[in-house]
Amino acid sequence: MCPLCYNQAKSSTHLFLECAFSKTIWNWLGIKLQRSIPLASPSSLLSFIPQRCSSQLRDVLVAAIVHSVHAIWLARNVVRFNASSISLHATMAKITTMIAIRVRDIIPVVWQPPTSPWVKANTDGSVRNLMAACGGVFRDSRRTFLGGFTSNLGIVSVFQAEIMGLILAMEYASSNSWTRLWLESDSSSVLAEIYIKEIMRLHGVPSSIVSKRDP
Repeated sequence: MCPLCYNQAKSSTHLFLECAFSKTIWNWLGIKLQRSIPLASPSSLLSFIPQRCSSQLRDVLVAAIVHSVHAIWLARNVVRFNASSISLHATMAKITTMIAIRVRDIIPVVWQPPTSPWVKANTDGSVRNLMAACGGVFRDSRRTFLGGFTSNLGIVSVFQAEIMGLILAMEYASSNSWTRLWLESDSSSVLAEIYIKEIMRLHGVPSSIVSKRDP
């Protein structure tokens, strides 16, 4: 007998997916997340997460599922071993608190346009399946898209990919005669700044650069 609904034979599938208590939790969570959560099988719980989404959003959605499963399990244990009742409100409050803790770890990043007549370049580098790539986009003070680039780099480190993104951004700016370039990258390495300064010393372009790390 299920300790939460007293209607079905006890099983993990019933407890987490079919129990009226659990279904109420999942329906409530789906409304909160503005997404439909499939309950066909335990593995289907994570299938509602978009394949293309930010890592921050993915972390929040995964945390929501994990904490909900954990909360349902804790509710079952309270009823079974403590011979006491557990309310839906208390379980929802626990899930909300745990998700809020995870959300607080996420730092919001808001793009700000440069002041005129500067051109801002946002660059990034990444490695996937040992193959690296980098890219960048350029905008002016009116948020107008001025251009962009991508480059496959082969087998290099993430650090090298970040560096190449910055170098190619400066070359792209030079080819377009943008002498006031504001570089914005998520690379926080001091070595990157030193390397950029060396490139500037050797090549002399562009004439003005501001290096800034996103918050």
